[in-house]
Amino acid sequence: FDLRDWLVARFQQSGYSVVRKNDILQIGPNPIRSKARLNAALRNLNAWGVTVEWKAPEDRKNYVGLTQGFLQQFLGVC
Repeated sequence: FDLRDWLVARFQQSGYSVVRKNDILQIGPNPIRSKARLNAALRNLNAWGVTVEWKAPEDRKNYVGLTQGFLQQFLGVC
């Protein structure tokens, strides 16, 4: 839950529900600052419907975002 909590806190502070995957590796919670741990955490969050991942065609970078369903259900955001 470290990653989920970090993404939620980041969203609440900035209003952005999307972050570059590389930024998570660099400034995210210490326990997930390795690719293997981050990918394992993201697999779980994706399976639970908390996050989605994609590669943007315009800059070819990987992004992670909180799902609209998660934001509505747990944070009351429309």
